[in-house]
Amino acid sequence: MNIEIDDARSGDLERLTEMYSCYDLHRNRVQAENYVKAYLNHWRIKVARVDDIIQGACFWRPEGEKVWGLAWIEDLWVEKNFREKSLGGRLLKSAIEDAKKWYESDGIKLRKIALTAQESNPAARGLYEKVGFVKTSALGDLYMDGIEDSLYVLDLR
Repeated sequence: MNIEIDDARSGDLERLTEMYSCYDLHRNRVQAENYVKAYLNHWRIKVARVDDIIQGACFWRPEGEKVWGLAWIEDLWVEKNFREKSLGGRLLKSAIEDAKKWYESDGIKLRKIALTAQESNPAARGLYEKVGFVKTSALGDLYMDGIEDSLYVLDLR
């Protein structure tokens, strides 16, 4: 199994749309395509290619003004058959390094990276904590009624 972590390209739109329109992500195909296009056109997507097929992705963007040195991990997804094979950790670490370089290109130090995680997803929370993210607050059902979310922050100072 050959695994590569790299930047998403415009030719990846179809595969990423397919991934992000699945039931687990609660998006229909049009919503998924618009979401992926927004990140392809304006922000960053790191992808995990397994034998040249995308099996995971990590979407990130700057949060607020670049001078604040704050990035936001919007989404991390690994296809079910490839979970627990270190793809999530590799994608997350790659996104962190990508964000550091993006900020450094303007002489700005990336200070913090934030993300949310569902309390009902111990695997994701465990991964974030293993990489160094710390739960800073409970957000209640911010995104979906009945689904408790928490804010996690990685302090790079």
